[in-house]
Amino acid sequence: MEDYSLEELLPVVATLTEKYTCRDSSSVTYEAANRLMEAVLYCINECNSEGLILHSQRFTAKEAYERGLQLVQDKTCTARKLYNTMGLKFNSYGNENYHDTVTKALPGFFKLYDIRFAPQDSIITMDYPTICPISGVSGIDAVEKYILYISIEQRFLSRLPEDYVLDILYQFDRNYRKQFYNICRIILRDILGHILAGRPMGEALENDDYGRLRAYILGQGKTAAAEKLKVALGKLIDEKYDGDEDMLAYLKADIEDYCTELVYGIERVRR
Repeated sequence: MEDYSLEELLPVVATLTEKYTCRDSSSVTYEAANRLMEAVLYCINECNSEGLILHSQRFTAKEAYERGLQLVQDKTCTARKLYNTMGLKFNSYGNENYHDTVTKALPGFFKLYDIRFAPQDSIITMDYPTICPISGVSGIDAVEKYILYISIEQRFLSRLPEDYVLDILYQFDRNYRKQFYNICRIILRDILGHILAGRPMGEALENDDYGRLRAYILGQGKTAAAEKLKVALGKLIDEKYDGDEDMLAYLKADIEDYCTELVYGIERVRR
């Protein structure tokens, strides 16, 4: 991030503080002042992350802050639109945590998110885990990415027969409705297992199949097995999802872990 001295930042924070306290800045607490500084730095970082602060053009701290604040507002609007589009056809497949996160927590974020005075706050805990973890970001950056990941999962699952998805989830864990794991990962791994085993989707894999999968990975090596699955997944995305590159990149992130767990049995991978 472009480095600004405290001397450059303080006037920006002072202006924000006046708005926060309705021009009674003497009443602001030390903790509140720190949070307002964080808000300013968050917006400046937004400006920088968009590549707007160039070596050939140095914005003042005020200019960088104002541009970053506008970017936060734009991202919030974009994220809300993506959420609204996803919400029209959202299917939790009966998982209560998934349902509550999408239908209650995310609307709560948009209701409570303070773009001007606390853009750095994510507000919600994002209890439903996504295949790619949300790390290193906060505020709208985190929530926008979270909604994007969930919308990718929904697009992936929506092209599969609902009965098929529910059957896999039920066979995996009869109590799946109460659990806090990722729904899409279970379906994806069932599909990947069928690809490796050479069995049609929907045909139950037997214990012997998993033994052969483990032997195959041990024989070929995890790297070779993962590459085979990535190619197969790419073909599936091309055929069923119009070559959705975002979806492919997101789902591929689970393949290495899946191969590892097939070998070492870190968690249950069978239906």
